[in-house]
Amino acid sequence: MDSGNQKWSGYISNDDVTNRASGDGQLGPAYEIIVRDSHFGNDKTGQATVQQKIYLYYNQPPTITNPVPDQTIPIDMFYEYTFLSTTFTEPGGESMSYTSICSPTCTWLTFDPINRKYSGTPVYPADGGIYDIKLTATDSNPSPASVTNRFSITVTSNQQPELDQGLYNVPQNVSVFQEFSYMSFLLMHSGMLKVMKLS
Repeated sequence: MDSGNQKWSGYISNDDVTNRASGDGQLGPAYEIIVRDSHFGNDKTGQATVQQKIYLYYNQPPTITNPVPDQTIPIDMFYEYTFLSTTFTEPGGESMSYTSICSPTCTWLTFDPINRKYSGTPVYPADGGIYDIKLTATDSNPSPASVTNRFSITVTSNQQPELDQGLYNVPQNVSVFQEFSYMSFLLMHSGMLKVMKLS
């Protein structure tokens, strides 16, 4: 207490909170403020005492209750995932907000924090690979605290062959007791031809 400037100051540590487990404001030490009026003469001298209560607050961060599992999805297909409302728990019962960071940057993926939803369509071949997702929950306390759940999204880029109508196989006539051989062409996603020989 700086009586000259009428100022309280000091550093509060977590140990100064009476009961940190609840995350609520707790009553700390009570101090007495004494104000004296010291005019000359006994009849002009007096004092008043006021008790000052100081509340110490410890904000506990949210905790991860149900971690988001790693995801594996095929390329060129729509992806949608909603993480559980019980993924995070806030000890003080405060509301939480969510943010998400994708590394490397995944422009194909959209995050909806209100509905807790990821969605998007990775496109071949650029979006194939493994993405590190950092999902962070932050409480609504004036001195906010947060926790981050990390998981991965693996986009597989192995494509199934597709039949190109321009290379459609034509019916073949085969004679009995004669050797048969035929070349069949399938167009791959990469633009390359795969040759299949039947004999």
